[in-house]
Amino acid sequence: MIKRLLLALTSLLFLSCEKDIDFDLWKEIKIQPNGTIPLVNARLTLADLVTDGDTLLQIDPDDALRIYYRQDSIFSYGANKLVRIPDQDPEQITLSRVLPIVQVGKNLGTLGGAEIDSAEFFKGFLEYSIVSSAPVSNPIDIQFTLFNTDDGGTPFSRTITLAANETTALDSASVAQLFFDFTAGGTRTNFLDVQLAIQNISDLPSGVDLDVIFRLKSLEVQRAVGFFGEGAVVAPPGDFDLGISGLENFAGGFFLSNPTVTLTTISSAGLPVEVRSTFTGLNSAGSGVPLAPPNLVINAAPDVNTPTLSPFSVDNDNSNIVNFLANIPNQVFYRAQASLNPGGRPSTPNFVSRNSKVSVNFELDIPLELRLEQMTLDETIEDVQIGSVESPDFIEELTLFVRSENAIPVTMNMQVSFLDSTTGDSIGGVFLDFLQAAPVDANGQSNGTSVTESEIVLNDEQITALLKSNAIRFRAAVNTLNGGSERVKLYATDGLEVRMATQVRLNVNPESL
Repeated sequence: MIKRLLLALTSLLFLSCEKDIDFDLWKEIKIQPNGTIPLVNARLTLADLVTDGDTLLQIDPDDALRIYYRQDSIFSYGANKLVRIPDQDPEQITLSRVLPIVQVGKNLGTLGGAEIDSAEFFKGFLEYSIVSSAPVSNPIDIQFTLFNTDDGGTPFSRTITLAANETTALDSASVAQLFFDFTAGGTRTNFLDVQLAIQNISDLPSGVDLDVIFRLKSLEVQRAVGFFGEGAVVAPPGDFDLGISGLENFAGGFFLSNPTVTLTTISSAGLPVEVRSTFTGLNSAGSGVPLAPPNLVINAAPDVNTPTLSPFSVDNDNSNIVNFLANIPNQVFYRAQASLNPGGRPSTPNFVSRNSKVSVNFELDIPLELRLEQMTLDETIEDVQIGSVESPDFIEELTLFVRSENAIPVTMNMQVSFLDSTTGDSIGGVFLDFLQAAPVDANGQSNGTSVTESEIVLNDEQITALLKSNAIRFRAAVNTLNGGSERVKLYATDGLEVRMATQVRLNVNPESL
């Protein structure tokens, strides 16, 4: 029983440490009257919280601790999101012996009011079909031409054939690597110049109509120039872990001095963009606090080979970062929306290439200069088998001695409650003044050690409650100096030593047993 109780108490302090700590635990403890039995001799420095590869805590050359996290491209918008050309609606043109050639101008359908001057597509298809009002005896060839394209020096042209004795024909052709000039000689935008012509008109019977249906689809931009509109593009939502080593199980009261997040935008697209983002940090209790950063205005890149890079500082003056970090977020959920050309049509045309993108990087780099004000931990250890001690009625009084030598400038106290195995209600407990903060110099750095000696006496009633319980609840509060009002700076060399021992008084003469 005693060993389990002490292990439970010490587990609170070392709950968040990811390195193995050597506990000098004695072997099976035997109860003896008026004997003092050492239980724990543990040493810990803040450097023990810094693990390789998977922690946010880092150690500076002067041994100061800092929180560092970087996530690249939390939001990213590629060329095909910035210039969105949907699958086109089908167009229908009717040919006959009376009307064997038709040339029409059609508008390229775009999204967000985009006006395209020119474009080349990495991928795309022209789908077309012929539907005849009656079967034909001989094959009929129809030439499809896009006059506003450059296909190796000549306009794009394909021949569609309706086979003999058929009434329908279906086919498609790739338009990848075609250059499209949508300006109609500088007078329009989004303009398609289409011609359909029957090549062997003499083979088409009189009175037979040929409906030619066509559309462009699956267009992916290789490069494009124009005005890409003022629409909005939504990035897929996401999340990332931000559990700070040593604090994962705590909540609230964590106030960093002048914290800053840097959101760095990188754009190789030739259009201005404004990104509106939301970040919500959830702590271990599931409580969320928003970061509320300002909107990011991203300038157009001057050319395809010269991306613009702009860091934006998110601080206490323009966001909710103090409360966001004070909530001790373990996980951060985010989403964003980009508005194209937020100031309207710019003086120079927009442009993108296939590799163009707008992305936002998230970087948190903060020295551990902070104050802790009632930073709390509420943990319950379940299935504690305490009642297995031999002859519990013989125990009259159990005393726990705790001595801590603390070189970390924080105070910790805790309430330990014994929970009823059936109802979960508290049926007893003890209060432990565990750590007193180490003194600090003018810069908030620890420059000494504070010694705390506590003596916890469990009387017969408390021992009975302990034996009836099957779970122990710890509620701890951590503060920096003067109730959390003073700022301190944490170093990897800051540490503490905890020693625990117990003494038991029996209500029988052991020699008579």
